[in-house]
Amino acid sequence: MWPQPRLPPRPAMSEETRQSKLAAAKKKLREYQQRNSPGVPTGAKKKKKIKNGSNPETATSGGCHSPEDIQDILKVLVSDLNRSNGVALPPLDKWKTPKDNAATLQPSDDTVLPGGVPSPGASLTSMAASQNHDADNVPNLMDETKTFSSTESLRQLSQQLNGLVCESATCVNGEGPASSANLKDLESRYQQLAVALDSSYVTNKQLNITIEKLKQQNQEITDQLEEEKKECHQKQGALREQLQVHIQTIGILVSEKAELQTALAHTQHAARQKEGESEDLASRLQYSRRRVGELERALSAVSTQQKKADRYNKELTKERDALRLELYKNTQSNEDLKQEKSELEEKLRVLVTEKAGMQLNLEELQKKLEMTELLLQQFSSRCEAPDANQQLQQAMEERAQLEAHLGQVMESVRQLQMERDKYAENLKGESAMWRQRMQQMSEQVHTLREEKECSMSRVQELETSLAELRNQM
Repeated sequence: MWPQPRLPPRPAMSEETRQSKLAAAKKKLREYQQRNSPGVPTGAKKKKKIKNGSNPETATSGGCHSPEDIQDILKVLVSDLNRSNGVALPPLDKWKTPKDNAATLQPSDDTVLPGGVPSPGASLTSMAASQNHDADNVPNLMDETKTFSSTESLRQLSQQLNGLVCESATCVNGEGPASSANLKDLESRYQQLAVALDSSYVTNKQLNITIEKLKQQNQEITDQLEEEKKECHQKQGALREQLQVHIQTIGILVSEKAELQTALAHTQHAARQKEGESEDLASRLQYSRRRVGELERALSAVSTQQKKADRYNKELTKERDALRLELYKNTQSNEDLKQEKSELEEKLRVLVTEKAGMQLNLEELQKKLEMTELLLQQFSSRCEAPDANQQLQQAMEERAQLEAHLGQVMESVRQLQMERDKYAENLKGESAMWRQRMQQMSEQVHTLREEKECSMSRVQELETSLAELRNQM
């Protein structure tokens, strides 16, 4: 929700009192204008002044209005301006011109006093006319202050007020130069009034802007409220329609309830008639239920046994498949081993032939060695045979090489024979083990098949007996 717009403060003075004060001010201004009209001679004023010289206050009151009357008029105007602009201005009592009892009025021209100050006869008439015009338009002062477009009009008003106060001061004191300090004070005072009026105009302008914004917000809020009211009316219409539909459905349900109550009474009467028959049927049904319960328990026991047998059969089939797979792998490995065995046997034959050849070579070498030994013995006594020594050295080296090669060949032959014997033993043991396991698995499968056939026959018998009991029921 938008905040509620704040209304401007009401004026402290009511309209009737303000109108009465303005009327009194107009009357005093007219009297002041009539008494200061050009038809009154200056000499008469001088005579009155001289005649009543001992009391200048009475002379002033006889020739023109006292400053208090002018101050009252100015107070009314300033108070009206204060109320219209919303700015509190200080009172004018502090700037009242003190009365000079020793001052005397110097005779001079009708229009100008000494020091260049205009006389009350000439300038006060125009000021009174302007003040009379302002006093006539004081009720519309609220509207005029809003239409000021610049500070020039406010300054003109302050200058007119300054002239009016100056004229009243010269009328009271009798000379212009003596009251120059008071005039300066009044000028500063009215300059302050002009500044205050400027600020009040700015504040009025800002307040008008805020009022317009608040009006727009209020209008938006009212439009929103109207839309919400319309939506509420639409929702209320839809709810009313739904309520009518619910009322109609309630009526239909009430009528259906009455019909159902009558039908219920008929059915209750028929139910009472059927109670005797139902008791007999209930006893028969109870017996048949007991029998069915027994058969179902037996059937459940058989079914659990069958499920266990099926589960065990599945496990055995899985083990059989695993064993078959393992047997296949073992047969493959056996074939690989046989192939390796044949290869090793072939290598062994080659080695045996090489061994035989080496033995022949060895025999030949032994013969050569014996020959060399004989030759060595023959030529041992001779020192002049360097060729025989060289041949003997070569024969010894060849013999050592042949012996080393022969040792390697014999070692490899021995290792091959050991590996062949080991592979043969492993193959014999694994083949015997797999044959035994296959025989056990085949026996278990045979027993499981027999148990399955027995359980299937038992289940068929139970199902036939259960069907007969249901037909009897």
